[in-house]
Amino acid sequence: MAGGKETPRQKMIGMMYLVLTALLALNVSKSILDAFVAIEENIQKANIVQVDRGDLFYGNVKEEIQAAKGPDNVAKKKKLEYVLGQMDKIDKETVTMIEFIDKLKLEILNMAQENTSTYKDKDHTNILWKKSDKVKPARMWLAAVQGMDKYDEPMQVLGIAEDIKNPTGNGAELWKRLNDYRSKIVEIAGTYQMPGSDKKFTITPKAINAYENNTALTKAVNAMVDGSKANLKEDRQVLIDLYIGLTKLEKNEVHDMEGVHWIGMTFDHSPLVAGIAALSSLQQDVLSARALAMAHYKSKVSTGEYSFNKIVPLAYGPVVANGGDDIELKIMMAAFDSDNQPKVTVNGYEGGDNITYPGNGQGVVKIKA
Repeated sequence: MAGGKETPRQKMIGMMYLVLTALLALNVSKSILDAFVAIEENIQKANIVQVDRGDLFYGNVKEEIQAAKGPDNVAKKKKLEYVLGQMDKIDKETVTMIEFIDKLKLEILNMAQENTSTYKDKDHTNILWKKSDKVKPARMWLAAVQGMDKYDEPMQVLGIAEDIKNPTGNGAELWKRLNDYRSKIVEIAGTYQMPGSDKKFTITPKAINAYENNTALTKAVNAMVDGSKANLKEDRQVLIDLYIGLTKLEKNEVHDMEGVHWIGMTFDHSPLVAGIAALSSLQQDVLSARALAMAHYKSKVSTGEYSFNKIVPLAYGPVVANGGDDIELKIMMAAFDSDNQPKVTVNGYEGGDNITYPGNGQGVVKIKA
């Protein structure tokens, strides 16, 4: 279409071709932006599910405390109250992280001159629907954003407008807070001393942000956890899962450029709606870790209709057997509540010298044959 003489008709066809190409490009761009809006909406809904999961575990423990009444439940109540205190620590760290990420979202929207003056729930003409509520992130509707394709604003807010290898300002702060949250949640989940127990478990996580692949990361995290003074018998896998779930590779190769920071890789020339979706996804990582840590602590106390927190193996066989005889052993497991020793009653009689309690949920009755 360049060079040589063209008839008016040819010029018109060429111009129409350019316009058509531009329109097609705009349509593709809009479809991609709409996809980011849909993805972000699904992430927000998933975040609410993770919040509810964590809240359920917290609520179960709180209800169990209210139900633990009387002298027989003193030890159990202390244990439940201790666990609730650990859950409160988890929530405190989570609230701080969620609110900081919400603040970054609002800064991006404000810099793009979007309307963030009011909250109107389920109003599809308004971006902000609900304010953040403790660990629950602010509810947004990105379909109402006018400048969906703006990419300068996320880069400026996240401090990578000048250098995607070395984020500054909010970007550097976000990276620090993410790593601090990872360390704190793992520490809270693995450092404790249950009431009535003389065993104290501790773990002080170190930063693992450089690794060749996921296999190498898993190996490094396993070694870190195994080298700690944590309760490896009960907590090992949970601590590993918590750490890995919150870990991002710090330096990356992007389009043959090495050393690109995770912040730079994630938000470099990212459209506004994609940048906010990435922040919502990060909130999902945080809330998933919170739910896992809550579930872990809930498992340390008995909640529910059938109350138990310990299991012992049992094997029964014949009282007398001759050498070479085939015998049968009955193998089973018994579940019991270590904080609430069951009482044994024999023909309506409870207690006395003929009934003792050695522990493990057992009662021993001495009778004459």
